[in-house]
Amino acid sequence: MISKDSDITKLSERKNFIWNLFGSLSTAIISVIFLLVVSRLATTSQTDTFSFAYALGSLLVIIGLFQVRNYQATDIQRTFEFTTYFFARLVTIGIMIGITIIYLMMKDYTSEKSALIFLMILYRSTDAFSDVYQGIFQQHERLDLAGKSLFFRNMWIIVAFILGLFWQRNIIDAMVWVLIISTISILYLDILKARQFENIGTYKINWKLIFKLLRECFPLFINGFLLLYIYNYPKYVIDNFLEAGILKPGVQKDFNIIFMPTFVMNLLMLFFRPLITKMAIFFSEKKIHFFYKIQVQLFSWLLAIGCLVLGGSFVAGIPFLNMLYGVHLNDLKLAFMLLMVSGLLSSYAIAIDNILTVIRKQKLLIVSYLLSFLVTIIFSPYLVKTYSILGASIAFFCAMFIWLLSSLCIYLYIKRKTW
Repeated sequence: MISKDSDITKLSERKNFIWNLFGSLSTAIISVIFLLVVSRLATTSQTDTFSFAYALGSLLVIIGLFQVRNYQATDIQRTFEFTTYFFARLVTIGIMIGITIIYLMMKDYTSEKSALIFLMILYRSTDAFSDVYQGIFQQHERLDLAGKSLFFRNMWIIVAFILGLFWQRNIIDAMVWVLIISTISILYLDILKARQFENIGTYKINWKLIFKLLRECFPLFINGFLLLYIYNYPKYVIDNFLEAGILKPGVQKDFNIIFMPTFVMNLLMLFFRPLITKMAIFFSEKKIHFFYKIQVQLFSWLLAIGCLVLGGSFVAGIPFLNMLYGVHLNDLKLAFMLLMVSGLLSSYAIAIDNILTVIRKQKLLIVSYLLSFLVTIIFSPYLVKTYSILGASIAFFCAMFIWLLSSLCIYLYIKRKTW
């Protein structure tokens, strides 16, 4: 006979999984919908600019996040209180915005492009601020609250962006509405909900602990920053060649369209966040058998879902994108499939990185990220200039392959040495 506590636990786990799934899906589709709406309602040049601004925002938000989330969610022993996580996040968001201002001052962009980039960074800074509260929810095994926050905030943001752009036909005005809605959503969905877990009203700043936390997470930040730089570097190269007149207008838009499903596939790991927290609990309790059992489940699910997505992409990926965005991408099928395979490789690499973070061996991952980074910056300019979009896809595939291979070697080395 199943106990009442067991029923409650299973119900809680089901809620966590479902809402984490909805939240992860909303995160995955928001960039897709943004690009879809802009490509339909704006000019080709404006779409290229928006694509670049979003890519830059995705890179700089790593500074705001500082990759603290995985550390916070697996801080089962409560090494740091929420106050430390909160003020550390304010520091990193301030640095993120400061770097943006310096970057825009150094660039000779038009006022419209600069304004769009700055608003995009402010919007992504709200993502970073919300994330610290979602870390509380995950730490207390309430991913249902984190998932609800992500889902409803993203849905409201999507509606605000679509209505703003449709009515005013101005991307900048639409982004202002996105920023307002995102801020209000955080107040209602994150700050108020978090009060049941933390005494949010009594803050006491301890700079020593804040910098200790940032020092602990610095390797994770470097890894995350390098990874997003790797992800977006082909787009930066394309933007440079567009500015120089080497590539024709629309290349950035087409590459972003076929790259977007890759990024969505990469977000598969978000679906399995409950497993990461469980792994941390089993590892802290020295239940190594269950620790490994969850790893097998994780990799099996990733492989099954990944193969299913690859099969669907091969058969219907390009026709679906043609219909969705109103473009003709038939000549880019090889580039598209290379990117999709790269997405599967990166999902596995992220899984390994999460495992190493759980056992607090994240500092060693700098090796795999640096190797992948070097491959990207060495080969991307030549490949993009020579083969355009196909070249960008080849460069990305090589980077993801090196990342997975080197991360796997590190993991096997630690496993052999430790257990």
